[in-house]
Formats: sequence, structure tokens, C-alpha cells
Amino acid sequence: MQWNSNYPPDPVNVDNNIVEILMHYPKDGDIMPQQFQYIKNYVDSFETALYSTYSADLDIGWRKYGEEYSFIDFLLLNELSKNVDGYRLSSFFYKKKDSDGGKLNMGPVWDFNLAWHNADYCNNQFTAGWAYRITDYCAWDMPAWWKKFVTDANFITRTRCRWNDLRQTVLDTNNLFFYIDSVSNYLSIPAQSHYDRWPILGVYVWPNPNPLAQTYNQEIASTKKWIAQRIAWLDANIPGTCTSAGVIANQNKDNNFKCFPSPTVDELQIIYSGFDATNCVLNIIDDKGSIVKTIAHNFIPFNTQQISVDVKNISSGIYAVLITNTEGETKCLKFMKQ
Repeated sequence: MQWNSNYPPDPVNVDNNIVEILMHYPKDGDIMPQQFQYIKNYVDSFETALYSTYSADLDIGWRKYGEEYSFIDFLLLNELSKNVDGYRLSSFFYKKKDSDGGKLNMGPVWDFNLAWHNADYCNNQFTAGWAYRITDYCAWDMPAWWKKFVTDANFITRTRCRWNDLRQTVLDTNNLFFYIDSVSNYLSIPAQSHYDRWPILGVYVWPNPNPLAQTYNQEIASTKKWIAQRIAWLDANIPGTCTSAGVIANQNKDNNFKCFPSPTVDELQIIYSGFDATNCVLNIIDDKGSIVKTIAHNFIPFNTQQISVDVKNISSGIYAVLITNTEGETKCLKFMKQ
């Protein structure tokens, strides 16, 4: 089953194409008409809010219907890989149960066969440029969601923060290369069998970009080189400055004060040293500057180096953790709640 979006694609071409939204699950014959109408109405409400004049409003805009961080992660993964099909074709999204927040989430991600420097058209072979702007230089159209998202100042800031966080962990270049090397070593024998069966090394197979690798090791080296250059471009060009609005301008980089995991679901671990926290207040503050949780004085014995803070009842988002002692010293970090 499917329906047509009430909003045109970007750009609107001469054929006046439409955006089709397809129901993948439940399957035709399994879904009741009332269920179909419910999800259609919900997605329509999301799009109406997204394309409205109040789109960026944190309470009544598109975030009322969509889980922001799933859209951010979807964008970052498709930009990192420069997925030529990532926004116009291969985009799954789903609605959570009302008991689990009820919002639209992007995912699961799939269809990366023409990503990671594996397509030679629509500027996909180049390490520079935005994948979400593919319609600027390719005669296609696609939902205008992503161009709309990046006009939202809060979305831009949170995307920058999320990118910075990921670059310190799973998207650290050395971490990525370690993973590539481990997989390429594991697959070296079956790769040889593959190329014995299909001798395509050094042979153009649509849509492989130049230069064509002559060996398996060259394929790996070429992929790593492209990824390194792509990451460098994103480091330099993802807009925004990572701040917690109304709270702090920059994250405190004091190695004596850490919190993890980030993102977290239900519990935050805070580690500190060299800081008298015997009499202090811990505040968790959202990106509007509002305090959402406070733990009062005397909550951290001086000889304790780690505490746990329950954050199960806090909504998804980016938060600042501020600890202030009686001497006026303040320690500040940010974390993300999923």
C-alpha cells in the first residue's frame, strides 16, 4: 500500500512528479484500513509541521512527530558514505509505539552498494559536496525533508555536536581503518576466490569510478584514502558550532571530569577527580536552558570517584551536566539521552 505526499519533491520538475510513501510493513492484506489511515495521518502531520512556518519550534514543529537524533544519525551516515541513493530511494522510517515515545524514526539504514566511492555519476566519486543536495547537479527529484532540516538552527547545532562526538569514538579515522583492515584480512582468501571467478580487477564495471584498482590491496587502500578525504571535508564543512544553547558555549575538556555512556538510555556514569564535590549541586539542563533534574548538596562523598545518575525519565535530547561546589567551582559536560 502507498500514498502520495501532500508536498512536492525537490526540485519540482517539468513532469510534476510526486513523492510516494510506501508501506513496507505490515504487508498488504495484513494491515487493517484503520491502521493504514492512522499511520498515513501521522506522517501527514509530520510533513505539515515540517513545511510550516513553525517548523523549527521545539514543541509544535516537526520534532513533535519525529525523533530528531534518528534523522541526524541517518544524515551523517549517508553523508559520510556519500550514498547516491540514500535520500531519494533507500530510506526506511518507522513509527514507534505510543508507549515508547510514539515518534517517527529513520531506519533501518540499507542499500550502500553505490556508496563509499562506488559510483561515478552525480558527483558521487568526489570527496567534497553534500549527498543530500544531489538534485542540485543531477536530474532527479526527492523529498525536500533534508533541505528543510538544515534550515533549522537547532538541527544544525545538534548535527555538529553529534558528529564531533562520533569522531572521538566509532568514527575516529584510526578506528575505521582498524575495522577495514580486520575485515579485509578476514576476507582475503574468499576475495581471491571471488576474483578468480569474476576477473574484474582493473576492468570497468558500471558504475565504478576511476582510477580502477589493479589488486585487492589497492581496492582497500583506495577506499581508505577516499574515506579519509571525505571525513576531512565533513570535519571542515558541517556547519554550526557545538554548544548547549543557553547553558555553555563550549564543552569542558577537563580529563578529570567525564560522563558516559553517551548516548545513554537509562543511566549516566560520572567520574571525577581533583574536585571537592562534598558539598555541591548537580543539575542536568536541556538545550533550552531549563533544569530537568537536580541532585542536592552532599550527594557525592569526597572520596568517591564515580557515581550513577538515573536519567530514565528524561526525554531524548542533548543535555549539559553542571556540578557546582560551595567554592564556586563548576564542572560541565554534555551527553545525549536516547
